[in-house]
Amino acid sequence: MKKAIFILLSLLMLGCTNNNAPSDKPIEDRTAKSEVPAGSEQVISTVRDFLTWYKVNYKSVNGFNIVSKNDSLQYRVNTDECGRMIEKLRSSGYFTKNALDGLQAYFAKCGENFLKTRQNDGPPDGLDGDLVLCTQEIEECLSKIETAEYKDVSIDGTSAKVTVQLIYDLPVKLKKEDNAWKIEKICRIGS
Repeated sequence: MKKAIFILLSLLMLGCTNNNAPSDKPIEDRTAKSEVPAGSEQVISTVRDFLTWYKVNYKSVNGFNIVSKNDSLQYRVNTDECGRMIEKLRSSGYFTKNALDGLQAYFAKCGENFLKTRQNDGPPDGLDGDLVLCTQEIEECLSKIETAEYKDVSIDGTSAKVTVQLIYDLPVKLKKEDNAWKIEKICRIGS
């Protein structure tokens, strides 16, 4: 009987000391929240929402013939098609103007390089992978979007950074415009 009372009292005391902590979450999860900068949920939400949008719209964003060959069969950047791709990204509402201007500048740089190198064989330098996610393993990356981890969030006024863990770490920079976070730099987009 004494043993039963001792066990009952021990269980009651254990329950009382744990009232302030939610029992369904490990202690690491509870302490991690206190280390996350204020507003980081909005930053992560913006990037997560964009990646979800990109997965759905991947084929239409990348359906433009941004590289063509001239009469000498040398690669050229098709500026009209690049403009259409940029407009498709702009229509998503997830990018700053500076980010898309940076992508336009990147296309111009690739065009200049094609003129210098007169490349006509192999994958076109600088345009041979996904320009948004920086990968040639696009299907694998797109399949990881729902389970991606978001880490190393930092916010400094109207600027923020977050790293997305897909099959590799993808750093993303954001800027706050009109009280909303927008992507300023991701892979080849931005300057």
